[in-house]
Amino acid sequence: MKDDNYYNVFEKDKTGKRLVLKSKYKYNVKNANDFENRVHSINHSLAGIYNKLDRSAFQKYAIGRALFNFRKWMIPGFNRRFKEYYKNYELPAEVEGYYRTSGKFIWELIKDLKEGQFSIMKNWYSLKDFEKANMRRSMSEVAIFLLALAVMQALSHIEGDDDDWALNMAAYQSRRLVMELGAMTPSPWLPGEALKLLDSPIPSANQISELMKLLTIWNWFDEIESGKYEGMYKIQKQLIRSIPPMKAVHDVMHPAEKLKFYNKF
Repeated sequence: MKDDNYYNVFEKDKTGKRLVLKSKYKYNVKNANDFENRVHSINHSLAGIYNKLDRSAFQKYAIGRALFNFRKWMIPGFNRRFKEYYKNYELPAEVEGYYRTSGKFIWELIKDLKEGQFSIMKNWYSLKDFEKANMRRSMSEVAIFLLALAVMQALSHIEGDDDDWALNMAAYQSRRLVMELGAMTPSPWLPGEALKLLDSPIPSANQISELMKLLTIWNWFDEIESGKYEGMYKIQKQLIRSIPPMKAVHDVMHPAEKLKFYNKF
């Protein structure tokens, strides 16, 4: 049927709270399992591995779980870009890291050039569909990275001070985007940006540290004389840093402080 896909074969029941199979369809166990496996694989690739069954062996240990806390997207992200060719039986589909595909394509062009048979279109049409998709992904990501890098450089040369919220927020967002893309994009920036990403504090450990500081402050009502907490009491500062929603709002209001972390390397 024209609408025979999982989006269209279900409808809401009378309560509007549950999905039920439309009356003209019959439940197929194999199709349901195939669909579940496909969603499972795509979620891992895009968001990271959070279930215990599929996590990396390193995360079986406490130090591994601490290191990858809020970074579980890193290994799937690296695999999506650089992993060698294999058949994914959950999708099911042929899979290869898109920078690996691009590297092989460029290498073939170089070999053809040496033999005097340079032909981009010939090599392009010889690619499989998934390889062409990989080429588009890699070109798009490199283009976005270079654009973000240009914006970051342009903003870094605009004079401003810590009170210029719009400029600092734009600089912070562009710098963060360069770091996150640069940590996965094959370029001279990859080692440095990857180190910055790994150097950022482990969120859970950082939160525990801030709570411990809250319990060990004795001079609660000493006034802070400089920085983004200027004019506050020390107890106010520590309460803000210890409560995640308050800290997030305060950080948004002071992007210049966040920017300092990315510029310290």
